[in-house]
Amino acid sequence: YPNLIQVRQGKVTRQGKFKPNSYTYRTKAGTVLLHKSTINRESSKLYSRWLTYFMAVKSNGGVFVRDSSQVHPLAVLLMTDTDVYVRDDGWRATISLVDSDLLVLEGDSYTIRLLRDFRVALSRMVETCLCYEMAAIPGDLHHQHSQLLDILVDLLKGPSTNFGT
Repeated sequence: YPNLIQVRQGKVTRQGKFKPNSYTYRTKAGTVLLHKSTINRESSKLYSRWLTYFMAVKSNGGVFVRDSSQVHPLAVLLMTDTDVYVRDDGWRATISLVDSDLLVLEGDSYTIRLLRDFRVALSRMVETCLCYEMAAIPGDLHHQHSQLLDILVDLLKGPSTNFGT
């Protein structure tokens, strides 16, 4: 997800007034605005604190994103080709992408370690599949990959509000 936007609820206007039902949008490059034609601009309730976008355009001193889609934080964590950083005090832990501060997930140490290990298993699955033709994947690997994908689907069907800091 190279084009990731972190959504934060509540913003302060130029006049210093706080608007709790408004959103601010931040990328690695800085703050962006959603173009008036994007579907997520008028959403009163976003179900994820992260969006992806296709293209950003600079206009009138601002950067506007036109096409955006909500994305589950676990999809960002588990399906990116970048390293992760885990900070663990033995009770609570956080996991984040090494090259970005846009995604930081917090949880108990056990859950965060499971997510890290699951991410490694998914990466191995992708690497293995790139080495084989689909019909040539051994049956035991095919079964193992099916189980991993079933777990991934179950995780992504769950609410995204349980994750994040």
